[in-house]
Amino acid sequence: MAVLRSDNPRALVGELDDRLLLLSVEPPVCDRLTVPCATAVIEEGGSIDTAADLACQAAAFARLYGHTPLDARDVLPLVRLLKQGTERDEDFLCRSLGPLRGDPRHAHLLTTLRAYLRHGMSTAATARSLYLHRHTLDNRLRRIRQLTGLDLTHPLHRLRAEIALLLTIPNRPLSAGAEHGASHRVGAGGGAAVSCFQPVGLEARFG
Repeated sequence: MAVLRSDNPRALVGELDDRLLLLSVEPPVCDRLTVPCATAVIEEGGSIDTAADLACQAAAFARLYGHTPLDARDVLPLVRLLKQGTERDEDFLCRSLGPLRGDPRHAHLLTTLRAYLRHGMSTAATARSLYLHRHTLDNRLRRIRQLTGLDLTHPLHRLRAEIALLLTIPNRPLSAGAEHGASHRVGAGGGAAVSCFQPVGLEARFG
């Protein structure tokens, strides 16, 4: 937090639910931070709490895909879709990920699948990111196909895998805010934005 305050002297910086939030009318300076970051613009007359929650949801995407800083508007439809959730999501996850989800014995395969898609299905880049030998990676990818039936060279199968992995992102709304009557709104000409920084320790929740 000290680094954020030092680099953004005109911004308000705070911590909430193990996440760092930054409220500013200027683009956040986060060059010295190594944690994923996402920013959500507060619409005129909009709620700061809503923007903060959106920024935190988008920051989870930034961590999952290694893209930071991320403008929440770039993933807004996905965030809204995933926040809705349905009872059928569980069936879709089971059909798409099979035993990879919820079984600690296959956690390394789920991590491999996520890294493989994140690196554009490049075996060389994936192996480097996971510190694996190419043969080990090939064996894992073969095992993933056996357990899930997914052929990642097929566009539809790849899309199913991407959506399934996105559905594993924890949907944790901020505990403070409108539900406690503390929703703050920005008037005309606000132009402010909320940035959320996800601690590195949260990565384990996506495994």
